[in-house]
Amino acid sequence: MKYKKFIQFSVSALVVGLLVLPAVSLATTTIPKQIRDRAKTGDKFCSNLATKLTEQNKRLVDRLSKFNAKKTDQLKKIGENRLNIDKKRADLRAKVDENRDTRLVKLEARASTTEQKAAIATFRETLKTITDARRVAVDAAIKAYRDSVDKALADRKVAVESARTTLQTTITGILEKAKTDCASGVSAETVRAELNASVKVAREQFATTIKGLDKVKEVITAAANVRKEAVTKAQTDFKLAYEKALVTLKEAFKK
Repeated sequence: MKYKKFIQFSVSALVVGLLVLPAVSLATTTIPKQIRDRAKTGDKFCSNLATKLTEQNKRLVDRLSKFNAKKTDQLKKIGENRLNIDKKRADLRAKVDENRDTRLVKLEARASTTEQKAAIATFRETLKTITDARRVAVDAAIKAYRDSVDKALADRKVAVESARTTLQTTITGILEKAKTDCASGVSAETVRAELNASVKVAREQFATTIKGLDKVKEVITAAANVRKEAVTKAQTDFKLAYEKALVTLKEAFKK
């Protein structure tokens, strides 16, 4: 009788063991590799945010430095080109003055009367006056053009630097928020998704701002047209005054 009860107990224990073991085994099974790797990746993402923040700031600073260096180089080249143009214009004017004086000296040698000599002297003075007036008008037109270009470039530079600074500040804030979220226990996947979305929006806003600043070419074109009109008027006024003075001079030599 006791042996029979022992057998029944043993069978019952075995059945219970068979029922319990799977549950215990399931509870103690190692976490799947995919889930474990994802958790490690999340931990790594959050732990690397400080490094990422430093690297991001460094890249933005480097880009801003390169941008400023490029614009400085452009302004330097513009200045050098202007000096070359001014020198060529000054050399051309000196040559024109020399040729004019040479012709007038030859004309004075042909003058045989007091009236003719007086007419040449008047013509010389008139020619100098209208030449100086034309040059003043041309120089003023060139200066106005350059001032417009300089202002457009300077305004664009300030606006771009402001936009870049805003982008840098915004991204820094985004990364700082991500660090805070990580420290607060927000899942790495959520932090990463929000960070990427925020950075994308910030960069799109920056690109839109920069695109809206691309009006320098329009300003330069408009300034160039104004300069052209002013120079054309100066040439026309000079030509009319010159032809009038020449008629008076020729009348003196007809007598």
